[in-house]
Formats: sequence, C-alpha cells, structure tokens
Amino acid sequence: GRLVCGRKGDEMRVLGVGHRKYRQKGLAVVGGSRRSTRGRWRRRCDASAGDVPPPPPPAPSSSSRARVLDTWRRAQAVCFDVDCTVCKDDSLDALAGFLGKSEEVEAWTTKAMDGSTSLLKSLEERMRILDPSPSDVRAYLETAPARERLCEGVEELVGALHERGVAVYLISGGFREMAIPVARALGVESKNVYANRMLFTSDDETGLPTKFAGFDRSEPTCRQGGKPQVIRELRKIHPYETVVMVGDGITDLEAASEADGA
Repeated sequence: GRLVCGRKGDEMRVLGVGHRKYRQKGLAVVGGSRRSTRGRWRRRCDASAGDVPPPPPPAPSSSSRARVLDTWRRAQAVCFDVDCTVCKDDSLDALAGFLGKSEEVEAWTTKAMDGSTSLLKSLEERMRILDPSPSDVRAYLETAPARERLCEGVEELVGALHERGVAVYLISGGFREMAIPVARALGVESKNVYANRMLFTSDDETGLPTKFAGFDRSEPTCRQGGKPQVIRELRKIHPYETVVMVGDGITDLEAASEADGA
C-alpha cells in the first residue's frame, strides 16, 4: 500500500494497506484531531495503461513523516473502510461476479466512486441488479472466506492497534452481511461494525427469509455524509481526541472534511 501524505506527494508506507486501484479518484488514509490541523493522506492511483509502471514516488520529507507518525501514535481510534481497503475487492462487485452479473454492477460502483452519481442511487441500482437471496449470500461467503480476502498486512496492523489499546472500527458503505465475517477474521467486535443491512421477506410456509426486499435506509452509511456522521456519533460516546480514517473512496475523504470527523 503506497500512501501519499502531507503536502506535495510526501510518502510513507503502512503495512500494505490500500490495494484496489481506482482510475478516477482514491484515498488511502485520512486522519486528524480536534486540536490539530486535520491531516489528509491520499492514495496514489495508478492511472497508467497496460503494464506501463507509474513513475517512482518522491522521497518523503522527514517533517511530513514525523507528522504522520505522530498522528498514528496519538490515535485513540482507527476507522477502516472495508471494500478495497481492508479487503482486496469490493464485496458487491465480488458477489456480482459470483452471480454472473459483474458488468452491470461494476458500472454503478464506478459511478459512485468517481462521484458521477450519489452513493444511495448507486446502492439502489446495484442491489436491484443483484437481487440476492439469503442463500446467494451464504453461498458466496462459503466460496470466499473472509481471511482469504484480506489485504496483505491488515491483520498485523489491526493486531498492533489492539495491542496498544486503540479502538478499531469498520465503517463500510457495503453490507453487514459481508462485513461481519471480515470483522471476525480481524478480531473486531460486531458492535464496532457500521454498515448497511439487507432486508428479506419470509416464506409463508417456512417462515424463513427467502427474497431480497431492499435495505435499511436508516443506516447512515447508505448515503453521502454517512461516515462522518458515524464518527461524530462515536465522538459523542467516547472521548476520542484523535481519530484516523483509513479508506480509498470519496466517502472516506468526507470523514476528514467535516467538523468532528477524522
């Protein structure tokens, strides 16, 4: 995971976190505190065509490196995006591939990531196309164990944060059904997972959920501004002075762009 932090391309590395390349826009880590200027670290996106390697990054300055490391050392809570940050892939895109619906779903994923449509609209359209049953979701999770989907180094990073007593949260624009197995693999409690929730109707005969019926729109993570809202709520509950957000998308950038965010 190559990360760009501070001003004018000063760079550091954090245990390989940040795997997925987004051609339009991307973010690797953003963080800050209430008392200091809010830091922003943006992921470099490989926009090169074919196999042409990107130009080598500039050497990091000692002052930027120190500033970034100081923020991590002071962090009392670290919030991770899940899709393409903690995990190598986007969970809905992966589910779409499993169900044979990749092309249509990925098109709406790209629209959300490059800002050409709202997160809510993209989510509505992707789920309309997927129309997954509970058995579809279970079958996918059985074929794609959470630990195998993790980005290199993320287990070590989360483990090191836990050892230091730093609170770890997963805040995802995806779904709890996909994020909870990831949380278990990382030793993150389910109560520290903030994500959308699928809704299903039940069969009249068996009483078991069988058909997709949309998603819970009361969850803040289904729309723009949801991740900073979650962090504001966490700050109300816990006296966190410094919160770091690790992610790769526009919604993660929002978390560092609003008051009382990361």
